[in-house]
Amino acid sequence: MLLPSGAAFPAVGAPDDATVCARIVSVTKSFGKNIALNDVSVDFRKGEVHAILGENGAGKTTLVRILSGIFTPDAGHLEIAGTKVALRTRKQGATYGVGIVQQQDGLVQDITGVDNYLLDLPAQSLWLNRSRVRNELLQTAEKLGLKIRPDTPVAELTIGERQRLEIVVALMIGAEVIIFDEPTAALLTNEVQILIGVIGKLIEQRRSVIYITHKLDEVMTIADRVTVLRRGQVVGRFERGDFNKAELITAMVGSIPQKVPATRGELGEVVVEMRNVNVASSRHRCGLQNASLTVRRGEIVGVAGVVGNGQETLAEILRGLVAPSHGELRRVSDRIAFVPEDRARDGLAMSLSIADNLMVYRHGDPAFRANGRLVERAVSNFVRRAAEQVGLVLSTIAAPATSLSGGNQQKLVIAREFDREPDLIVAHNPYRGLDVVATAAVRQLILRVRLAGAGVVLISPDLDDLFDVSDRIIFLSNGRVSGSIDPRSTTVHALGSLLGGDLS
Repeated sequence: MLLPSGAAFPAVGAPDDATVCARIVSVTKSFGKNIALNDVSVDFRKGEVHAILGENGAGKTTLVRILSGIFTPDAGHLEIAGTKVALRTRKQGATYGVGIVQQQDGLVQDITGVDNYLLDLPAQSLWLNRSRVRNELLQTAEKLGLKIRPDTPVAELTIGERQRLEIVVALMIGAEVIIFDEPTAALLTNEVQILIGVIGKLIEQRRSVIYITHKLDEVMTIADRVTVLRRGQVVGRFERGDFNKAELITAMVGSIPQKVPATRGELGEVVVEMRNVNVASSRHRCGLQNASLTVRRGEIVGVAGVVGNGQETLAEILRGLVAPSHGELRRVSDRIAFVPEDRARDGLAMSLSIADNLMVYRHGDPAFRANGRLVERAVSNFVRRAAEQVGLVLSTIAAPATSLSGGNQQKLVIAREFDREPDLIVAHNPYRGLDVVATAAVRQLILRVRLAGAGVVLISPDLDDLFDVSDRIIFLSNGRVSGSIDPRSTTVHALGSLLGGDLS
């Protein structure tokens, strides 16, 4: 059911179904002048997958963080197992049986997976045998078909490794309500299938799964019910069998974005070339071994591979952040747009303003300076114009980057980097956390700069993303370029099967 534009659903009535295990009742939450949620009510039931959809900044993450105890509502309340509760910490949420796998910042960065697990347990459990805890984490992960490194500090793990670890921790604390916030954003296609299987097992155990994603194919596969948010209000509620992708997109953003064909032109000069490059592996990332790669103007080279097989190192060496220990690296210029895998760590100064983050490369530009100072109006016009290119709606450019949702933070990075008129784009999972409209806008930007003569390296765990625009796809395995294919002469399924073999 979809309401007319501008209307909002009334609060959910008293449950007449004993399967309701948690409810959000008339919840409102603001951050400064930004109203993230406005009188929102949703119920969640045992043995079902309830998907929460909405465009970037619609309030999805705020909603589930309130349910898990990370945020407290300004108005309204929570009910768990029929009892009104006031949660003030994530640990309190865990005590009431609510676990969350967050889009980012869900784990304490400076400690290991073992320690993060212990933090979510009651205080008396801190004396558990650490070796036993480690083994239990590994055994749980193995049963799910996931690989984790529980003894490594979280800051040294890849995005995908953090998500897998957080899934295992949530299951280990015995959560009855498990929230997945963009859980597949950094997972390979076959890993997504593993996660879907895990969710199936949770449903068989009569647990409640709350699932936030922008990938509508996943919603169509697993969701029993769907609630759609727009600008902090519920605008649609759907039951399985009563919705399709077009209806969900319309509810989320008002219209279905048109897809621009990925036209290909003539290839030009080489913009970057690597020959037999070596980079030593470290405790927290895979290096490169005799890796060779050539990218020409007007070419999009996709990079596939199981997460953690050297993608981060490849991205950083192409950007110039890491030097090879052996081999040759040649670039035609330093005008390189870089979208890192971890936007919070490597892409943004989170405590600085939106304007400061967008102006990183522009502070010395005479167009923005007068008498040795930045011209406020020129800066404001530039920031709003750059934001508009990626659909980033701003109430104020002075707000810190932390005030934005994960998807809008991604838009901020892309807006800044693509403004550079680059000769080379190195984009590591650039669609991560983006809604369908923003994804279409970024895809169009990539195609536009390719036609303008840039070379593009597109690194993604999502094979559909790679097949959509790539001229050729290479794949990484243990830091080696182990093959190359033409996406026009093979299928997503065939490459997915090949990459899946690397997991053993």
